[in-house]
Amino acid sequence: ILGDSTAAGVGTVKSFFSTPGFLFDHLNVTYAENYAVNGAQAKDIEDQVKQAKKETYDIILLQVGANDIVRFHDADTVAETLEPVLELLKKKSDLVIFISAGNMGSPPAIPFFLKKKYTSLSLEYHKAFETVSEKVGIMYVNTYQDPSVDPFVLNPKEYFSKDGFHPTTRGYHVWFTMIKERLEKE
Repeated sequence: ILGDSTAAGVGTVKSFFSTPGFLFDHLNVTYAENYAVNGAQAKDIEDQVKQAKKETYDIILLQVGANDIVRFHDADTVAETLEPVLELLKKKSDLVIFISAGNMGSPPAIPFFLKKKYTSLSLEYHKAFETVSEKVGIMYVNTYQDPSVDPFVLNPKEYFSKDGFHPTTRGYHVWFTMIKERLEKE
């Protein structure tokens, strides 16, 4: 498990109730390493990969992008930064799953005057991440949902933790369900 605070499960009581926890439970994973760090950006992922104890893994989950978005980093530049790391991950596992935050304009902690900008940036990021993932040959699961149906937008108290930024267990389960549905299609 590589990535930012969402990969570490911030916002839940226990990391078991995060997207990686739900996914690994679903897949009956018996061994896991988590190198995710609160505040991590795409540029930090290569250092996380270097901490890996094994040469290969059955599955690698990467969750990153939210911190790059809130810092207004250019989506294409961030995707270019990730490309060699994604290529390395593909060599380490036949199943690499990459997700990013859904709509960074939706968290209640985001000031109203930034919501449209962060929503627009989120869409740019999902497009750039999907493009680089297809190029490298890994699975990218786009967690963005139209605000008219996005549970994070429709019921923020249920899907965002008390900090108004990180998902709750229910929020992480939404992302897990998206991954699960994609795995079932492939």
